[in-house]
Amino acid sequence: MVGDMGSWDEGSWRWAWRWRRGLFEREINNFNALVSLINRVPLKQGVQDSWRWTGALRGRYGTKEAYNILADSCGNDPINLNKERDSNSFGTGLRHQRL
Repeated sequence: MVGDMGSWDEGSWRWAWRWRRGLFEREINNFNALVSLINRVPLKQGVQDSWRWTGALRGRYGTKEAYNILADSCGNDPINLNKERDSNSFGTGLRHQRL
């Protein structure tokens, strides 16, 4: 749970990252990118958390919207995922455009 990865300290959230195992070298950059994204979100004590998916106007996940994002990311070839593209390009595009 996210709540197990930190605690409130005088009204501010303090992350205390704990993993079941150490991060692999290749995971460190992804972790740093995650922390950068998370730190953009102001956390407020006493406010219930909620999720909003920005790929849809109403903020709810739907397969139609996910398909459209795949199509946009893969040059309208979501089934074959355009094999010439780097396998990370979809995740990077999704992260920067829709999260």
